[in-house]
Amino acid sequence: MAKYDVGILGAGRMGAAFVRHFAAQGLDVAVWNRSPDKAEALVSSKVTALSAADELLDQADLVINLVSGYENLEKILRGRQSQSPIDLLNLSTGTPGEALAMLSALPEGSRYLDGANLNFPQDIGSERGFIGFAGSAQLWHEHRELFTSLSGDTAYLSDDASSANVLDAGYVGIFEIPSIVAFLESADYLAGNGISDDVVQKLIDVQARNLGGVLREVFAERSTGVSPGSAALGTYGLAAQLYRETVGKAGHFPKQLEAARTALDGAIAAGLGESSIAALVGRADSVRNC
Repeated sequence: MAKYDVGILGAGRMGAAFVRHFAAQGLDVAVWNRSPDKAEALVSSKVTALSAADELLDQADLVINLVSGYENLEKILRGRQSQSPIDLLNLSTGTPGEALAMLSALPEGSRYLDGANLNFPQDIGSERGFIGFAGSAQLWHEHRELFTSLSGDTAYLSDDASSANVLDAGYVGIFEIPSIVAFLESADYLAGNGISDDVVQKLIDVQARNLGGVLREVFAERSTGVSPGSAALGTYGLAAQLYRETVGKAGHFPKQLEAARTALDGAIAAGLGESSIAALVGRADSVRNC
């Protein structure tokens, strides 16, 4: 019988948030970190710091990895003396190929989930954020209540363990990171042209609502085939060209705007100017050379 309900590998900011969350739920938690002081700082009546990763792997009912890098997790697993099966949720960021390769590092009979954790540490256990899980359906269902307690929204993606990293790359890599960069490019231009930070901060909530509305319209059109009647793709293209010229005259050349303009121009050249912006979906060729 397992000595600990949950074992956490890694006691950085995210690992510490997981430890505190599970301890607050009354679970017996073991934690290990390469720098022991970080794990020892989390010790309480429900939390035990272990000096060896092997000990945690052998004694926890469920192991959750928050050590960065698949290669570091694989070293821990391959250096383990025991070959008894483990139940493992890996929340390290990596590639789809790395997720599949991780299966070969596990002892026979182990159950494995890979996860895309779209949370900040302070969001763990709150109503915010999202975690996607991929891999063993049996492990997902067995610990579903525990997993869903971690984030405001969760989803089981697929029995293909690589799916979580596909989601991570597609959402964080293609959308979230460029969006943050675009916002910072925008703020830089605005600050340099007399717009106060107070005004820019007010725009954050406005843009979140507007962007959410546009994206929902795009997906509604994809599922129904009915255009919501919003601005045509050609209108977006003309606006992007106008804004590019405006900011360029002020000495700013934002790369995210240039990438968007190139994608829009490609679709317009293909005869899609009168379509909604949803027509960009599936046009990877229009952005490949951005």
